[in-house]
Amino acid sequence: MYLGQDCRLVIHYERGFSVIADGEDSSVAQPLFSYPFEKLKMSADDGVRILYLDFGGNE
Repeated sequence: MYLGQDCRLVIHYERGFSVIADGEDSSVAQPLFSYPFEKLKMSADDGVRILYLDFGGNE
Protein backbone atom coordinates (compact mmCIF):
# COMPACT_ATOMS: atom_id res chain seq x y z
CA MET A 1 0.00 0.00 0.00
CA TYR A 2 1.31 3.45 -0.93
CA LEU A 3 -0.53 6.63 0.06
CA GLY A 4 -3.69 4.62 0.74
CA GLN A 5 -3.60 2.94 -2.67
CA ASP A 6 -3.06 -0.78 -3.27
CA CYS A 7 0.13 -1.26 -5.26
CA ARG A 8 2.28 -3.88 -6.91
CA LEU A 9 6.08 -4.16 -6.87
CA VAL A 10 7.44 -5.11 -10.28
CA ILE A 11 11.06 -6.25 -10.61
CA HIS A 12 12.30 -6.21 -14.20
CA TYR A 13 15.70 -7.57 -15.15
CA GLU A 14 16.55 -4.46 -17.23
CA ARG A 15 14.45 -1.65 -15.71
CA GLY A 16 14.89 -2.49 -12.03
CA PHE A 17 12.22 -1.85 -9.38
CA SER A 18 8.88 -0.17 -10.11
CA VAL A 19 5.76 0.36 -8.04
CA ILE A 20 2.49 0.58 -9.97
CA ALA A 21 -1.11 1.00 -8.80
CA ASP A 22 -2.70 -2.42 -8.39
CA GLY A 23 -5.38 -3.35 -10.89
CA GLU A 24 -3.70 -1.59 -13.80
CA ASP A 25 -2.18 -3.44 -16.75
CA SER A 26 1.54 -3.52 -15.86
CA SER A 27 2.54 -3.30 -19.53
CA VAL A 28 0.96 0.17 -19.97
CA ALA A 29 0.70 1.57 -16.42
CA GLN A 30 2.91 4.50 -15.47
CA PRO A 31 4.92 3.66 -12.36
CA LEU A 32 4.30 5.65 -9.18
CA PHE A 33 8.08 5.49 -8.82
CA SER A 34 10.95 3.36 -10.08
CA TYR A 35 14.65 2.84 -9.41
CA PRO A 36 17.38 0.95 -11.30
CA PHE A 37 19.14 -1.94 -9.54
CA GLU A 38 22.34 0.05 -9.04
CA LYS A 39 20.52 2.60 -6.81
CA LEU A 40 19.60 -0.04 -4.20
CA LYS A 41 21.69 0.65 -1.07
CA MET A 42 20.16 -1.87 1.36
CA SER A 43 17.28 -4.32 1.65
CA ALA A 44 15.65 -6.14 4.56
CA ASP A 45 12.52 -8.10 5.37
CA ASP A 46 10.67 -9.50 8.37
CA GLY A 47 10.49 -13.02 6.93
CA VAL A 48 6.71 -12.84 6.71
CA ARG A 49 5.29 -9.97 4.64
CA ILE A 50 7.27 -6.72 4.89
CA LEU A 51 10.02 -5.87 2.41
CA TYR A 52 12.20 -2.80 2.97
CA LEU A 53 14.18 -1.39 0.05
CA ASP A 54 16.48 1.59 0.71
CA PHE A 55 17.51 3.58 -2.36
CA GLY A 56 19.15 6.38 -0.39
CA GLY A 57 18.34 10.06 -0.55
CA ASN A 58 18.81 12.64 -3.25
CA GLU A 59 22.51 12.82 -4.06
